[in-house]
Amino acid sequence: MIPNRKNISRNGMILSVIVLINAVILEHAFTINERWYWALIFTLPLFAAAVFFNKNKRKILSRSV
Repeated sequence: MIPNRKNISRNGMILSVIVLINAVILEHAFTINERWYWALIFTLPLFAAAVFFNKNKRKILSRSV
C-alpha cells in the first residue's frame, strides 16, 4: 500500500477538531442537557482564534510565493 504523502496543515487539523468538539457540545446540549451550553464560552473563542490565525497564515504564505 502506498502511503499518503500530502502535506496536511496543523491549523486545518486544529480547526477540524474544534469544529467537531463544538458540534458534539451543541448536540449534547440540545438533546440531553442544556447546561452544556456554557462550554461554548471556551470553544467558540478558540474556534474564532484558529480561523483568524489560519487566514493570516494564508495571507503571509501567498505574499512570500
